[in-house]
Amino acid sequence: MIVVLVFFAIVFPSPGAAYIRFGAAMLFLIWLLERGTIHLRPMIEATTDGPPREHVGWVATSRFGHRRLERRAVEAIERGDPASEPRGLRLVEL
Repeated sequence: MIVVLVFFAIVFPSPGAAYIRFGAAMLFLIWLLERGTIHLRPMIEATTDGPPREHVGWVATSRFGHRRLERRAVEAIERGDPASEPRGLRLVEL
């Protein structure tokens, strides 16, 4: 729907088309920022000695508190439960 509105705003310029272009540009910038900040979240990966040897990976649900999140991941592995999801982390690899 937005693509159609932007298309008509570019092809058929009118006084109201500037508002459509501005709104579409703002939505695009917000989307771009959101997609970019996903890559700023830390990824914590670990391989247990085993047996059996396991490789696990967690991604943080927030961008802050990396050391605390690493400690929680280490505690989960030491408990013998690397497949758990400690608070603030989401399991992405097993």
